[in-house]
Amino acid sequence: ERISHPNIVKYYGSFFKSHYLYIILEYCSGGSVLKLLKIIKKNEDIIRQYTFQILQGLEYLHSNNVIHRDIKCANILIGKNGVCKLTDFGGAKILKEEVSVLTTMQGTPNWMAPEIIKGLGGSRFSDIWSIGCTVLEMFQGVPPYSDKKEAFGVFNCICKKKELPEIPKDMPELMKDFVMKCLQFEPSKRWNVYELKKHPFFNDINNENSENSIYNISSRLSINSKDIIE
Repeated sequence: ERISHPNIVKYYGSFFKSHYLYIILEYCSGGSVLKLLKIIKKNEDIIRQYTFQILQGLEYLHSNNVIHRDIKCANILIGKNGVCKLTDFGGAKILKEEVSVLTTMQGTPNWMAPEIIKGLGGSRFSDIWSIGCTVLEMFQGVPPYSDKKEAFGVFNCICKKKELPEIPKDMPELMKDFVMKCLQFEPSKRWNVYELKKHPFFNDINNENSENSIYNISSRLSINSKDIIE
């Protein structure tokens, strides 16, 4: 209710009726990125654009001391003109000025940062880990650690074996480097959202004169509900 950004789903209001809570949100005709994975899988241009827009929404959240705590393709919607919007703030928390780490466990195992799994608490850098996992998900079409059938298998991989998600061999080098800047076991070694936006992976986007600029590509990435593959 208190946040407003082009890359965050807009909240319009809520009400109770017959013991149910109804929440009114902005309509995003493209559906979730999860349902579009078969379309965008390994499409470097679209993944680059979507990732940059997610970072813009996350930059706004972090600057307002909000941690999302559950970033993944299922929680990213596509609105008008192909604009990405973060949604599902059920697990989001506001960091108080004197607190930099939250001690509660929140998130989805395949995208959850190691420090949260270990019970050490989450921070802004926990969202950064999830960003890296989400880029992997968009590129390969399945979540990281998808070969593990249960949450325990994921937790064991991350905490005991200290195994990073497998990076596809055919992932472009700049995208791979971006992902590795996110997937560092030590939170302080991960790049923050401001640094990530300046990563060379986004050079074309940050250049206003490029045909791949964020200012010039929106209409080419427009996806409507009829295009969604279930």
